[in-house]
Amino acid sequence: MRHVLSFQGSVEASTRVTLVSARIGFPYQIKHFRVKCALGQFGLVRYYFIVSQDDSAPTGGLPSGQNILAQYGNVDYVVGDDDVLDMDDQTFVARMPTWVKVHAYNTDTYPHTVNVLVTIEDFRTHPDDQLMRELIGEEYTAGNKNA
Repeated sequence: MRHVLSFQGSVEASTRVTLVSARIGFPYQIKHFRVKCALGQFGLVRYYFIVSQDDSAPTGGLPSGQNILAQYGNVDYVVGDDDVLDMDDQTFVARMPTWVKVHAYNTDTYPHTVNVLVTIEDFRTHPDDQLMRELIGEEYTAGNKNA
């Protein structure tokens, strides 16, 4: 089953904001990121995607956890201007519980909106139960209503 996590807010000029999902208490795979960059951002708002084992929302720097984009390129964030950035992903998260975080860093002198969707796939109902037990062990059995 897929879930869409919605992150909406604003980030003031020359500041940072961290938006935090609800607690996720099951194994999942991140499938897709969609960032709606408003006209006028001019690449000055950096968007980071973090999977964390706490629900803190720091404003002074990046939150703790796994920066999803750090594993792919020479920068660990995305930017845009009057764009919709659609990015597929395959990051598997077995640790429980976790929180998905969107961290926006506004380097501009004007405030901007943050509008991000993250799609995850719930792996409790994965059709290959044996594979899931091998990947994440007894946590899968305990969290799977079908086991």
